[in-house]
Formats: sequence, C-alpha cells, structure tokens
Amino acid sequence: MSEDFQQRRNLDADYYQRLHESNPAFQNNNWLTDELATLRSFGGRSLLEVGCGNGRFLRLAAGHWSEVVGVDWARSPLIGDVLHECPNVSFQQADVLSLRMDRKFDVVASADFLEHLPPEALPAALANLHRLGTVNFHKIACYDDGHSHLSIFPVERWLELFSQAAGAGTYRAHTITPRKGDKTKLVVTITNAPTGR
Repeated sequence: MSEDFQQRRNLDADYYQRLHESNPAFQNNNWLTDELATLRSFGGRSLLEVGCGNGRFLRLAAGHWSEVVGVDWARSPLIGDVLHECPNVSFQQADVLSLRMDRKFDVVASADFLEHLPPEALPAALANLHRLGTVNFHKIACYDDGHSHLSIFPVERWLELFSQAAGAGTYRAHTITPRKGDKTKLVVTITNAPTGR
C-alpha cells in the first residue's frame, strides 16, 4: 500500500467539512441530479440520500417525494438554504456506520459516496443501507480519483459486496458508463429495484 493511499485512510469528517466549505466541486457537483428520472420511476413517498453533500439533489427531490432526508458526516454550508426552501427536507449529520433510524424509506440513494469508505467498513455500511430502504440505488466510481477514493473495485466486486450484504441475486448493475468518456474510469449504478423499473 503506497504512502499516499495510507494517508487517505486517515481522512475524516473534518477533511470533508473543509472541502464543503472551500472546494467549488464539492459545492456545485452532485451525481444524483442526473438520476432523477430513474429514481422517480421507483415510486414511493420517501427518499433517503446518503452522502448528500451540498444538497443539490435534496432540493430536486423535494418536488417529487413527500419526505426527503439527507445524511452526511459533514454539513455543507449550502444545506441551510435547502432546508429553508424545502419544508419536506430534513438533514441529519451522521456517519453511515452509526446511522440508526427506526423506519424504512421507499428509496435509499447515494452517488460518489461508497467509494470514499474504507473497504473494511463496506459490509456494515451496505447492510445498513439495505435495511433502510425498500429500493436501494447507488452510483459508484470504480476508479482511483487520486485523493479520496478508498474502495477502488471493479463492477463485479461491488456486486459481490452487495450480494454479501443482502443475499445473492438481490442487486444488479443498472448502468455502467465511462466517466466523461474515459473508458478507464467506469461508474456503475447498482440497485435492487425490480427489473424493468
């Protein structure tokens, strides 16, 4: 394991908090915004976005689900505006590993999030997300971003991890696309939604 990669394993909530406060990409990008139509096709009245970051998707989702909850272990300075504008949106600052909710959401979604977790945290995280949602939908980068991706796996390994958390055949790859046309940087969406949805 390289020294650079070893240093990445020490990233914490404070690191991401600083990025949310100062990094334009963290303040402007949200990969789930491109997935609104797919997520709407799953139906339901409630949605949980894990790793919600700047809240851009929460704002969009507010017009389509009665209840929208965002979770992140850092609090973007932009979340306050979303909460003010969208009364059906709430936010919880928490680590996905310690996230406990006594309910199930119709849809649980994340994007550009799971690959930031260390590999040893994935079994518990995926089991927790599966438990929290009727339908799960996760968009994952399968490549090294050079600064904060800790779980860098091919699509097949991600599917194995989801199967281990929820049972074989429960999850499938919905789409596999190259990031910005680069075939060496694949992005997979993985879901347990019934085929055809």
